[in-house]
Amino acid sequence: MLFERQRLLLTMLDAIGGPVANTDFQKLLFLYTRQCEGAPAYDFVPYKFGAFSFTSYADKRRLTESGFLTEDENQWQLTETGRQMARKNAVDAAGSGTLLP
Repeated sequence: MLFERQRLLLTMLDAIGGPVANTDFQKLLFLYTRQCEGAPAYDFVPYKFGAFSFTSYADKRRLTESGFLTEDENQWQLTETGRQMARKNAVDAAGSGTLLP
């Protein structure tokens, strides 16, 4: 079972359509949680390259262990299983502060 915030990560990655660098994904996640959600799913701290979320990286580890993300220290990328899960359990951006590809 996935948390709503983990489903958000999978849905965002599916919408992006390919691998995305760590820093770029953190920036996109920060902007999405601040602009599109009433209550942000992730908290961020200032970092030298922009905002950083420790919780998102904990979720990345869990999703990697579950086989939804590839094991790569430099980027976020869905596996085929992750892509199927993202599409099966996509989050809806309209109204509820969630995202559909």
